[in-house]
Amino acid sequence: MANATLFYRTGTITDPQTTVALLPDTQKLEFTHPDNRLTSVEWSYSNNILDIPVPVSTGVRKINKQENGLKSWTLILSGTLRVKTPKDTSGDAIINNLKAMAKRLQLDSDYPFGNVGFEMDNAPEFNIDPTATSGLTLQSFNVGFRTPNVKTYAFSVNLTFGGTWTG
Repeated sequence: MANATLFYRTGTITDPQTTVALLPDTQKLEFTHPDNRLTSVEWSYSNNILDIPVPVSTGVRKINKQENGLKSWTLILSGTLRVKTPKDTSGDAIINNLKAMAKRLQLDSDYPFGNVGFEMDNAPEFNIDPTATSGLTLQSFNVGFRTPNVKTYAFSVNLTFGGTWTG
C-alpha cells in the first residue's frame, strides 16, 4: 500500500490548517513501506434503521420502519510494524506514539467530534481531517508479536467517526 498517516490535531482550527506533513512527529504515525506498513484500510458503515413490529390480531404480519440516520461509521486500519532491533527503533517509536494517541483526550472544544484524522496518498476517499463539524476518535487498537523470523508486530486500529458525514 502507499504511504499513510494517522494523526491528531491540537489547538484552534485555522484556515487553512497545517498540512499533515508539517505536524510534529509526536502527533502522527507514519506508515511507509517497507518498515511500517498499512496493509488494510476498510470502512464499516451502519444505518440506524429501526424495525418496529406491529401486532395485528388478524394474523397479518407487518413491520414498520423508522429512519434515524447514521448509526456508526468505523475506519479500520491494520498492518505490520518493525520490531526493535539494536540498529532500528522505528517500530518502538510508532507503538509509543499509538499508545500516547490512545491515552490523550479525543475531543476538545475546537474538535467536538474528534481530533484524530487519517490521510492516505492513493486512497483519498478514506481521508478525514478533523474539523469543527466532523472527526475521528481512536476507539481501540491491538498490537501483537507476529513471528520471530520476520521480526514484526501486527496491529489494528479502530477509529470511529463523529459529526456530519457527507461521504
